[in-house]
Amino acid sequence: MTKILSIGAAVIAALLTAGCTSSPDPDTFGGQLQNSGGAVAAIGENWSEAETDIIKGRVMVADGEDDVTQGDKLVASGKSQISKGEAMIRTGERLKREAEDAYRLLTVPAGAAAPTS
Repeated sequence: MTKILSIGAAVIAALLTAGCTSSPDPDTFGGQLQNSGGAVAAIGENWSEAETDIIKGRVMVADGEDDVTQGDKLVASGKSQISKGEAMIRTGERLKREAEDAYRLLTVPAGAAAPTS
């Protein structure tokens, strides 16, 4: 859903940008001011630029929120992998010790004391 909104906002931003380079849109407040002329036109241009910035800013916020969501998922996945990896290391180390102990017991001559560590 956010991707659709992002694409829609990008299209609107592109249309507004294209509109700014041509003639002002008389249906908007900024366009009406720009068509008035003089100092009022400058105010209208500022308003139109601000509106474009708002649209671009909303797209950036949506993209940033998506990135944060993906980042949170990656962090959770990474923590899970670390936890599983640490458990595997502990199990492997225990199994290695047990195997070494079993080998030592097999190699001790009959009647001799088993070596300790």
